[in-house]
Amino acid sequence: YAKLEYATPGGSRFSLGVGQYDAERSAPPTADTTVSAKQVAYDRFPEWTRQYACLNATGVWHQDAVWRATAYYDTEYDRLIRYKDATYDYEQIKFDSEHDSRASGIRTDLTYVFNDRWQSSAGVIARRDGVDIRSNVGEPWASNDAITWSLFDQIRFRPATPVTFEVGLSFNR
Repeated sequence: YAKLEYATPGGSRFSLGVGQYDAERSAPPTADTTVSAKQVAYDRFPEWTRQYACLNATGVWHQDAVWRATAYYDTEYDRLIRYKDATYDYEQIKFDSEHDSRASGIRTDLTYVFNDRWQSSAGVIARRDGVDIRSNVGEPWASNDAITWSLFDQIRFRPATPVTFEVGLSFNR
């Protein structure tokens, strides 16, 4: 992974983070003695990868307003093989499945400080999630995608130094 950040003379900050993971994983069989031998799972993940990128920005609009924005993309792929016994023999597999997921989105908000007692934060969040799965390699993929978004506003009031009151409103779809 790597992250690069840049700060402007005016106080704005921009950063870009990226990452790539490649692994082979396994999960030990259960140590629970109440599970019958037929229910014990012998699993291996011969492939597990993840890639992501995230762009962040923060700045001061004027002395009383701070804005923030984030955009990201994240994807993960894994292959799970479940074996019938501890030999992990390819001839003894129960299934050889694949899972491919992705998420991307944006978030923007603006916080405005009216005075030392009142402030408001409002913004937009949008996200897209998707997944493709199949029970066994070579079978057809099953896919699903969802898009969600929110508009929000949150007001903070501090009537006295140790007391803060917050109320928010959002519309989600």
